Amino acid sequence: MVDRATFVGQVREYLRDFPELNALLDGFENSDVIINLCADLAADDFTTTSPPIGRFTVESHPSFYLLFIGTVIQVLRSAGILQARNNLNYSDGGLTVATSDKASMYLTWANTFYQEYEIKKRSMKISMNAAGGFGGIRSEYSSIGAFGQYATIDSFSAVRFGYMMY
Repeated sequence: MVDRATFVGQVREYLRDFPELNALLDGFENSDVIINLCADLAADDFTTTSPPIGRFTVESHPSFYLLFIGTVIQVLRSAGILQARNNLNYSDGGLTVATSDKASMYLTWANTFYQEYEIKKRSMKISMNAAGGFGGIRSEYSSIGAFGQYATIDSFSAVRFGYMMY
């Protein structure tokens, strides 16, 4: 289970979003509210990606890594939108100054994470769906073992070994 405050701190640590490291800002770039919203969006993205296998929240997400990277992607997108909205180039006396001109850099970083994230997310969803759909196969050795324990073969092993599932 993910503790929200700890998770926000970990995302902030990963992004190096601290006042002492933000030379051009006076404080944090991303508020806790934004990071929490981005975490909720990442969890909902996982939930709504096919195949549908249930509802996941930040607290119940099956993969810390996917939740984390999904959150980072959303934070980078949000920061990029702000950069694009506040972009202003001006000149005075031969000096040209650009403000908030980092939108393309944020987009590049978000897209870098997005490719890996999408592949891993879809693979995990497909695996979870298959595991939930196939279950297991009861073994002919089920009556052997202490206390009536029985052996099962999970759906992935059954497919790998060519067993038919009925």
